[in-house]
Amino acid sequence: MTASPLSKINAAWNSCCTGLALTLLAASGAALGAEAGANEPITAVYKAHEFSFQYRGTSRLYTCPELEQRVALILIGVGARDDVKVNARSCNFSFMPEEELSIDPTFGRDRFDQSDRWGSSSRMRQPNRGREQSTSIHIQAMFPVEVTPKVLEELDKDKSRRELVSRVTGNAAAAFNDPILFEAQRQEVTLSHRSIRLQGEDCDLLEQMSQQVFRRLNVKVVRRSFNCNGGASRIPPQITVESLLPTGKLKPMPDPEKKNESAPEPEESSAQPAEPAPQ
Repeated sequence: MTASPLSKINAAWNSCCTGLALTLLAASGAALGAEAGANEPITAVYKAHEFSFQYRGTSRLYTCPELEQRVALILIGVGARDDVKVNARSCNFSFMPEEELSIDPTFGRDRFDQSDRWGSSSRMRQPNRGREQSTSIHIQAMFPVEVTPKVLEELDKDKSRRELVSRVTGNAAAAFNDPILFEAQRQEVTLSHRSIRLQGEDCDLLEQMSQQVFRRLNVKVVRRSFNCNGGASRIPPQITVESLLPTGKLKPMPDPEKKNESAPEPEESSAQPAEPAPQ
């Protein structure tokens, strides 16, 4: 699934967070100059990331399109480009063993007893009780990384690959899809019901992505305010992370020819050849 319909969300998100982050940076820089200097903007580029992770949850049983959309929205929220591709495979549900469900360890009676103290059945309060979902999720995403000599070398190799794809497929556009350098800065962003419409049922998914996915993208969890406890909650989860995000300024690509031109030429020796000794 390609999450391109989410581009408007990504644009609005970047606009909002960029302005807020720069305002906070200016305010903190006056009081803490040394700390502000440690978080100077850097030159970055989008780099392809491709990997899979296994989602196991009981708080919500997603269809494959629902799961793909939620994963893509979370990735965009932490800085991925909006052309994320998510493929959820085998969105099957399984039932937990009956003996694990029949007895409530707290009250020592049937979990589905209609006469419990809440006045409604546990089945009604937890409609997915007894079912769990295990789904393999494959992700392809472009994520900001700092430009280093190693990254530039990888980009140069990728250009050769794109030129080859262009010749083989006849798609001329593939050869001209050069990377774009831009200014980026590590900023704190919060994923919540307000920012990306997280629901209480998304608790398992957010928790597992924070553990299995964020670290692969160099996204650091700063604080979290949720505890899934293996079940659905009415309170939407909320998490704050630190991630590398664009500031909105483009950077020029380094020109290897100019770099060579600027290199100092070797100085010619000023020493005069020695005259032959008189015979």
